[in-house]
Amino acid sequence: MRMARRLANAFGSGGFDEQAEISTVWKDIDPPDAEARAARVEMLNRAQAISTRQKVKTLHPDWDEKAVEEEVKAIQDETGAAVPDIGPLPTDVEQTATQDTDNKE
Repeated sequence: MRMARRLANAFGSGGFDEQAEISTVWKDIDPPDAEARAARVEMLNRAQAISTRQKVKTLHPDWDEKAVEEEVKAIQDETGAAVPDIGPLPTDVEQTATQDTDNKE
């Protein structure tokens, strides 16, 4: 902001006090109403750019952490997304599958 003010004074119409304090009011990034929040979540969901947890928090900003976690778990249970990590597969799985195919021929 200071640089923009200096450039305006040097190359533009000027008249800006370079010693004056600069203050900025930032707009709230969350849409104000439920419909706008839902549209934002849908857009981010289509882009696969939002987690289930963040969807719930955005749609229900008044919920506490416990309520958010319960809803996330319920969604994951319903959609099958709550699959436990079984770890790495054995390295011989591909070889076994190839051997089974060879034996059938």
